[in-house]
Amino acid sequence: MELMEYINEIRPQILKQTKKSTEQLLLPLGSSLRLGNTLQKMLKELKKINHKFIDVKQLRTSVIVGWLKQYNLRKVQYLAGHKYISSTERYKQDDLESLHKAIEQFHPFS
Repeated sequence: MELMEYINEIRPQILKQTKKSTEQLLLPLGSSLRLGNTLQKMLKELKKINHKFIDVKQLRTSVIVGWLKQYNLRKVQYLAGHKYISSTERYKQDDLESLHKAIEQFHPFS
């Protein structure tokens, strides 16, 4: 939904405001077509909002872990663009809650 809003509403406003003519999807607000400075500024602002934020790798990891909770391993491999399934498997996390429930259910001294 956010991407559709960007494409249909925000991107045309940026093109009009900056007087640019390009097919580039993501546009910086300045006169250049390079996103480097814009991305750095966005990351800086994100760090102000959430002090736990470290870097873009952390965002990617978070998204992939979320996908693993939602989809099967092969679909996540495809979504993440991993060539090997082992790359995707590295993002699997132990579900501690289900382990605790299993221990409570089957442990004789619970």
